[in-house]
Amino acid sequence: MARAVVLLDRAAALWALAGGGLLLGVVAITMANVAAVAADRVAGLFGASVSAISGYEELVGLLVGAGAFMLLPYCQLRRGHVVVDLLLRHARPRIRHAVDRTCAGLFAVAAALLAVMLARGAMEGAEDGIASRVLALPDWPFQVPAVLSLALWGLVAARLCLGPPPPADA
Repeated sequence: MARAVVLLDRAAALWALAGGGLLLGVVAITMANVAAVAADRVAGLFGASVSAISGYEELVGLLVGAGAFMLLPYCQLRRGHVVVDLLLRHARPRIRHAVDRTCAGLFAVAAALLAVMLARGAMEGAEDGIASRVLALPDWPFQVPAVLSLALWGLVAARLCLGPPPPADA
C-alpha cells in the first residue's frame, strides 16, 4: 500500500512537471509570436512584412487548457488549492482533518465525474471530426491530458480522503 502511495505521489509530481513544460512551451510560442509582431512593425517601416504565427491564439488556447489541468493533481496532493479556513482556524486538529477528508472525498467524486464527462465529450468530438478553425487541428487529442489529469486528481484526492487520521494527541 505504501508503495502505491509513493507511486501515486510521484506520478502527480511528474505529471505536473510535464504540464509545466507544456506551459513553458506556450511561453516560448508567445515570445516567438511577439518577436514576429515586433519584426513586422520594423519591416513595415521599409515596406516589407513579417507574418506572425498562424493560429497562435488557437494553439495557445489548446495547450494552456491541457497544461493547466495537468497541474491539478499535484496541487491537490500538496493541498495547494484555495482554502478559506476562517471557521476552522481555531478548530481542533481532528475536526480540521475530518473537514479536509470530506473535501478531498468530494474532490475525488467531482474529478471522477468530470473525467468521465470530458472523456465522453472527447470521443464524441473525435467521431464528429471537430477541429480548430485556423489550424484545423482536431480538438480531442488536447482533451486527453485533461482526462488523464482529472483521473489522477481523483486518485490523489481519494488517497487524501482515505489517509490516516492525525496522531491521538493532536
